[in-house]
Amino acid sequence: MKNILIGATAIFLWLVSTASDSFAGGCANGHCWGALGFGDNGRIGFAYNKKSERAAEWQVSAACRGKCVALRTFYNSCAAMARGNDWTWATAKTRLKAEKLALKACSIRTGNCETIVWACSS
Repeated sequence: MKNILIGATAIFLWLVSTASDSFAGGCANGHCWGALGFGDNGRIGFAYNKKSERAAEWQVSAACRGKCVALRTFYNSCAAMARGNDWTWATAKTRLKAEKLALKACSIRTGNCETIVWACSS
């Protein structure tokens, strides 16, 4: 029963965040939020061009089914998460730069690094 409640809550939060952005037309005038995350359940989430930080967090949390072990937000930029035996993340003006920075930070801390998720909000 607890798993059903958690799943229903995550779906509700995703619907609310998606619906609010749809009615409001998403972000405007370059004021956009994004988020990245992954869960210990193997799920990966991302959000981009959200009107609020909360909407971006909710969408990612829903993708992780409420079990994100890492969730980071960003504003008007690109972000990437890299994971090896540990994880890192970085933001930059472009996707390629964000990925490069995340992989570099990951390789300093651990080995076997790869980009697991990226997103850009403009």
